Amino acid sequence: MPNKQKGRPAAVNSEGFMIGKWTRPALLRAGAGLLALTMAQNVHAETAPAGDGPMIEEIIVSARRRLEPLQTTPVAVTALSEESLREQAVSNVADVGRLAPNLQIATGRNSSSIGFIFIRGVGQADESPTADPGVAQYVDDVYLGRLQGGLVNISDVASVEVLRGPQGTLYGKNTIGGALKINSKLPGPDAEYAASLSYGNYDSLAAKASVSLPLVEDALFWRLSVDRSRNDGFMRNNLTGTRANDQDVLSGRTMLRYNPSEDIDILFSLDGSRDRSAPYYGFVSATSETEITPVIQALIGDIGTYAKSVQGDIWNGAFDAGQEAVLAPFTPNEDVWGAFLRASYGDDELNVKSITAYREIKRDRMSEADASPLSIGNFADRMDQWQVSQEFQLSGEALEGRLNWQGGVFYYQEDVGLLTVANLVPAFVPLGLDQTRNQQLDVTTKSYAAFLNASYDLTEKLSGSVGLRYTSERKSIFVWNRSIATGATTFGPSDNARTFDDLSPKIGLDYEWTPEFFTYASLSKGFKSGGFNYDPDTIGTLQPYNPEKVWAYEAGVKTQWLDRRLTLNLAAFYTDYKDIQLQVFAIQNGTIFQPTANAGKAHVQGLELEARWQPGAGFTLYGSGALTDAAYDEYQDAVLGDVSDRKFVYTPKYSGLVGLAWEGPVSETASAHLDVNYSAKSRTWHDPQNTRAIAQGGYGLLNARAALRFQDDRLEVAAYGKNLTDRAYIQNGASLLDSLGYAIAFAGAPRTYGLEVNWRY
Repeated sequence: MPNKQKGRPAAVNSEGFMIGKWTRPALLRAGAGLLALTMAQNVHAETAPAGDGPMIEEIIVSARRRLEPLQTTPVAVTALSEESLREQAVSNVADVGRLAPNLQIATGRNSSSIGFIFIRGVGQADESPTADPGVAQYVDDVYLGRLQGGLVNISDVASVEVLRGPQGTLYGKNTIGGALKINSKLPGPDAEYAASLSYGNYDSLAAKASVSLPLVEDALFWRLSVDRSRNDGFMRNNLTGTRANDQDVLSGRTMLRYNPSEDIDILFSLDGSRDRSAPYYGFVSATSETEITPVIQALIGDIGTYAKSVQGDIWNGAFDAGQEAVLAPFTPNEDVWGAFLRASYGDDELNVKSITAYREIKRDRMSEADASPLSIGNFADRMDQWQVSQEFQLSGEALEGRLNWQGGVFYYQEDVGLLTVANLVPAFVPLGLDQTRNQQLDVTTKSYAAFLNASYDLTEKLSGSVGLRYTSERKSIFVWNRSIATGATTFGPSDNARTFDDLSPKIGLDYEWTPEFFTYASLSKGFKSGGFNYDPDTIGTLQPYNPEKVWAYEAGVKTQWLDRRLTLNLAAFYTDYKDIQLQVFAIQNGTIFQPTANAGKAHVQGLELEARWQPGAGFTLYGSGALTDAAYDEYQDAVLGDVSDRKFVYTPKYSGLVGLAWEGPVSETASAHLDVNYSAKSRTWHDPQNTRAIAQGGYGLLNARAALRFQDDRLEVAAYGKNLTDRAYIQNGASLLDSLGYAIAFAGAPRTYGLEVNWRY
């Protein structure tokens, strides 16, 4: 049997995102439940008449940690090339959320660098050091352990891949929802130069530059990229009249690559960012009467004076009460840097790879917990995080290419230190109700894993795959609480530790009916690590909660029609979701508190569609859509009882994208490019309690970009606009209606627009 895996793209660019003619491997994907459908449609696929338009180019992805054509990869994956990211005006990871089905990305509360990422109803909206993400984020194969610093700028990036569904076998823990992979442009043998400058409303300014040079011919290459972006903020402080939520980020990366032959490839990368953005302020969206409301009104004031509906003028009313003396040392800043060394040796028959990485975050943050001029709640924190990871991979193929296999071991260690100053209701201190707090927290994680994955061509068209990963993770926590007002210890010092183990298998079948028709089905398990409640309960212990686990069933069809001018991909999934980590009310020794617990079981099912059609004359129509049914089977609360009728957070039932792109010549020396797209989603809940005051009804966003290109596309002048209809919407929220008596919503950006100039050589 011929080796069906040894095909190579006709063109592999130095950026690492490969598009071109690929010798189609018979990876042969089939889902038994889709056989009748695919056999019926197969006839049409083979007899479709050739059209006048160009074929859609082959896209190569690394979803299974090896290079494969997107259309014959048995994973639901969305791949975005450098060109598509630019033409759809993607400037930050948050923008990617509108381009892939069932992907939701929200900017975290009080910080513009924190991303709450959800895929198929699974994610994490808790940024505490004890909580791990449910969707893993990777930059150049390096895992990012924290939500902080996740919303990076898209600069000098070759591609972004969104993998939907559990990826536990190959990618490990905390991928129960999926994974988001960012692949940087790599240095290569050709000299490259690029620069970009843009200016828009709210005094937004972005400048980017990159250079790639061969240092030793055909052996040693170097790349450098720099990105500077800032704006004055789209919120307005009604108290002072100044702008709020302004951003100021400087980032860069340098790479050195040694690639003297096809068998040796060594890459060293050093990157860093300096973020001096203001806190991401929200606004009071609702108030309620609680037992302490009369006291707050008498001592501090009525916060209801500053409340506004999420349907109102949401971009006015972000208040900054000023910097209290106790918070003065915490000027907002965030510095992130990292380095990695990736080395591989061998070929398709046998290859060994090592990935060694170190990353560090240092952040000071200050924010108002009440988003009003009143001094009800203010807090600041200082976080120091570092992580080190080491992975060894061994891969190869055998039996004339019919067997492809990967195995490896992985080690990850992380330490997060957090110093928090919480000045909650300081006016209560003279009454003997001291809510001020100075908390010292440290969380250490050590994780070990081993994995093996293999795919085998059973016939010319049918392939099977199996995988297994074992993970053992040790987490420890230290907490010490003291009063700001008195300095007295209120809890601790105290510590706790717990080990979490998991075995994550995956099995799949796939079938390639024709080069244009491919089906697959899979069963996989995902695992998200457990953690601790670091606000101690009444008996003075740091209670742990168990890992989340999912069993996911998926079947998909990937097709191309009309002489490969039309691509239609469909995925159906069902997820059995257990031990969901949720915040619940609990009673212990007569005291009510709200810890995180494994309170829920649920199922999530749905359909996803992605389509792209090139009818000719330079036009491209594209779109995606998702239908998601997420429901709790069990959700018990000690105070509220059965609350299984609540809806999932960040999981709209309907979401979709439609877009039109056109390109064509306007003269002998210039061409025009236009991209218009509209993304929409149905009602979205932002907290497990389904608080209506911070929920967002269905809405849509209109975005567009128009460009003129000159000098063989080396020079481009473009105009862009996002949220062109100026749709008011919120993208996050937090409710304290049952305690302090208010809820806070965080607005999405209003209409933004600008001009940009791009040059490359």
